[in-house]
Amino acid sequence: MNLRSGIQKNSLMFTTEFFRNEFNNCDTTLISFVQKVLPSVMFKTVYDKVFISKEAKNSVTASLKSC
Repeated sequence: MNLRSGIQKNSLMFTTEFFRNEFNNCDTTLISFVQKVLPSVMFKTVYDKVFISKEAKNSVTASLKSC
């Protein structure tokens, strides 16, 4: 695994864990974070490396459940 792939996977794992948190309200900071990050995550769901694609799909699923 190359360094860039490792960084991508770690970033996606972070977003998955972040979105698994329970949010009482969706404030403007959280909405701004989602608007900036989620398009990149969505792009990675069709990535050619399976482990990156799988983690991106986990992150999207977690984001839909959280807020």
